[in-house]
Amino acid sequence: MPKYTKRSAAAVTAGVLAVTGGAAWAFWEVVGSGSSSAAAGDSAELVVDDANITLNPTAFFPGSAHNVSFTVSNPNKFPVLITGFDIENIVSSDPQGCPVADNIEVDDDVQPTVPADLAFPAESSARWLTYNAAIKMVADPANECKNVTFSFDVTLDAKSNASS
Repeated sequence: MPKYTKRSAAAVTAGVLAVTGGAAWAFWEVVGSGSSSAAAGDSAELVVDDANITLNPTAFFPGSAHNVSFTVSNPNKFPVLITGFDIENIVSSDPQGCPVADNIEVDDDVQPTVPADLAFPAESSARWLTYNAAIKMVADPANECKNVTFSFDVTLDAKSNASS
């Protein structure tokens, strides 16, 4: 049987420590963490221009219904879908003789001539929309409504039309 000396025992112990100590370093866990953020962009209003009433034949008359046309462009970086249409702030050039509330009716539930036109790509240029029979003169307007001019605003509701 071999004889172990203090010197050989110390050498073996140092060798074992060197091997296992190195192995312990090889298995240490390394963990990292960090944080980040990103801001959501903003949306812009659709641009509505050139709103007009297509008078057919050439003027309002009792019971006449007329188309409303206007251009729309989408300055947003995402596509939008128009979900609502409204004619607002109608003003009569003779508000005492021909008040709007008594002589003009608006149909906000009409659909555009081409419903597919309600989708606007991101950053799209102006395109015409027409809503048929959206505004009309009542069947029995005041006599003072002859030769009166009406002005109005068009308001659109829209939502993102981005696909997921």
